[in-house]
Order: sequence, then C-alpha cells, then structure tokens
Amino acid sequence: VAGHIAQARRRLAQVSEAAARWDRLEALVDDRGWPDRLVIALDQSLVGGTGRGRFGEEAEVSVATASADFRRLLDAGLVEQRGKGRSTRYFASERLREAVVLRS
Repeated sequence: VAGHIAQARRRLAQVSEAAARWDRLEALVDDRGWPDRLVIALDQSLVGGTGRGRFGEEAEVSVATASADFRRLLDAGLVEQRGKGRSTRYFASERLREAVVLRS
C-alpha cells in the first residue's frame, strides 16, 4: 500500500509541474501576442522535442502553418532545430528552459 501511495504522490507532483509549466508557456505566448497553439509547440519542444507533423496534428494546423510557427519560435530563440527536411526536430533552447523554470 505504501508503494502505491508514493507512486500516486509522484504522479500528482508530475501533473502539478506540467500545469505550472503550461501556465508559464501561456503567459510567454500571450505576452508576445502569438496564437495560443504555440503553447503546444513549446511544450512539445520541452518534453522530448517535436516535429512539424506531431505539432500540426495536435494543434490541428497544416504543415505549412506548423513550419511558419516553428520559424517564429526559431527567430525568437525559443527552440533549436536539429536535422533537415522530413527529419527536422525542434527542441527547447536554453532561453526557453530558463523562461519556464520553476523557482522554489
């Protein structure tokens, strides 16, 4: 039983951390007057990286719109691009990580 309780507490902490991260990303996007969907791209870039297809599917936008969105995030220095063409992936930059870090 104690193991299950500890596991539940860890999961609750993860959910709380994800919610706080999302709030910070929403504020960052809102401050810049960007479309809300960019929160999805930024969150995905923080959690394992993402590509145009994955982001576009979740945000329900075309690949062309996803490309334009990532260009905006690259220009702002919030994501870094790795790879070329279809294998292009986007990962959170140090600047983004610093912007959303939770200080205790």
